[in-house]
Amino acid sequence: MEVEIKNAKDFPNADFKDSLAEKLNVLNYYKSELNRVKNYFNQKIETEFDNFNLQLILNINESSNQFQSLNTEINNSQNSNEFQKHLLEIKNNFSNLQSDLISDFEKLKNNLTTHKDLNFTYSFAKSYTENTASFDEVFAKIEAIKNEFDSKIQSEFQKLSLLQTSPSEMELKNLPILQEKVNYLTKKINTDNWISEQPKFNDLNKYISEVESTISKKNKYFDSEQDNFSIEFRWFQFFNSLNTDDKAIVNELIGKENWRKTFLIHYLHSLLLSSANIDLPINENDHIELDTTLKSVEREQLKYIKDFWYSKQIDKSRDFEQRNSNLSVENLYNKRSSPRFKRLSLRQIVPI
Repeated sequence: MEVEIKNAKDFPNADFKDSLAEKLNVLNYYKSELNRVKNYFNQKIETEFDNFNLQLILNINESSNQFQSLNTEINNSQNSNEFQKHLLEIKNNFSNLQSDLISDFEKLKNNLTTHKDLNFTYSFAKSYTENTASFDEVFAKIEAIKNEFDSKIQSEFQKLSLLQTSPSEMELKNLPILQEKVNYLTKKINTDNWISEQPKFNDLNKYISEVESTISKKNKYFDSEQDNFSIEFRWFQFFNSLNTDDKAIVNELIGKENWRKTFLIHYLHSLLLSSANIDLPINENDHIELDTTLKSVEREQLKYIKDFWYSKQIDKSRDFEQRNSNLSVENLYNKRSSPRFKRLSLRQIVPI
């Protein structure tokens, strides 16, 4: 280390022949000197580099003076060949950078002029800072035009009837696949016949919305706490057992919020039309008696239905117990759920 310091012209000579403590003091001194010299060199390099005024390449109006200071140092015979070589390399790099910037701005200007959809007039003949500001302005305008164009394309695309368009009229690679899958799904929905209103095969977005709504209804139907399937099955079993006239009456009453009221209005109206005469009762007590009778008929009908189904249930239970002496009807239905056994629905019990 002593030899290296003696050979360094930027440091005073060092003497490490004293005691260990003095040698440590000398070492710390040279560490401090090394940092000072290092900072001095860095600052001097930055100062000398700034003196070359290379920032002038950013100003096209100063193109004639931009390398003046650098050329002076390159041609200075007092500088070493290696130093002159480095300066020349720096000049070439900055010169190439300037040429690339001018070329890129020129290409941008030509592109803005060539494209008819971009009605912009920018020369980019000012300083780099001003050209950069103009570029940011152009970029913002192009982004706005792009977003507007994308929105317009999306809007026009939404208006296209993709499900009815012939693949030969529109060059979309996946259009035939889309139409094929939609046709298959529509055919399956129609074949299964689970819903009364089939999805319309016209607009794609509406079609997707209808299919999603159908799937949602299906999930709600089968995930319901009530056994909707068995309820609907018994309803159609009852409906199919009706004669033609009764089916026609039921079809007319479907969808009515108060079907009993609707039925009575039309029934009594028809009764009046067919049986009306001048001898009809006009006393209010007769109307009260009629209303009481109708309510009594309703109660009797409900009582008859309940008694009928109760007797059928008793008969079926008795028949089951006779054929299965080791089982009882109550054991087939878990009235409460437990950690080991979940509550069974009537639909799950039917196959048993």
